[in-house]
Amino acid sequence: MLVNTYSHVETYAEFSEIALQQIAGKRDLIEVCGPISTSGKGSIEENLKEFEILIGILKELSFQVFDQTPYEKDLHRIKDTRARMGLFEKYDYALLEEFYRPIMESGIITTLLFLPGYETSTGSKWEEVCGLENDLRALYLDPRWQKQYQNSGVLRVYSQCNIAEQSN
Repeated sequence: MLVNTYSHVETYAEFSEIALQQIAGKRDLIEVCGPISTSGKGSIEENLKEFEILIGILKELSFQVFDQTPYEKDLHRIKDTRARMGLFEKYDYALLEEFYRPIMESGIITTLLFLPGYETSTGSKWEEVCGLENDLRALYLDPRWQKQYQNSGVLRVYSQCNIAEQSN
């Protein structure tokens, strides 16, 4: 039986500290950004599956990645608790400000890689703005990225209308 080692964590800020400890000493990490709880593929599970596929490919290509997916279940637990307490109405921006902002401001993450459809996600749009504020490089995946990678082993991204490719 898998034991949730984060069940004692009660705030986004505590999770941010844990994540920062886990990535301390690493450099030039990529963070994948895209819909998780709002929009995307239609469910949190399907959205996270897309994250996991892309993170797996990036690791296969020898990139270092900040993987937020292990925290998602407990981040949602905290969000649900905050919602029951009436601490927010439509969107819990505290998640972004208290969990993601300190990580983005740490200097450990240098690149944000946006999944297609990111622009439909409140959190992803916030990440894009926060990334710009912190001089992080923003890359945008081609909407056909999975099929292209399966066919050619090339991961095609766009940055400021330029195409960059990384192959295995």
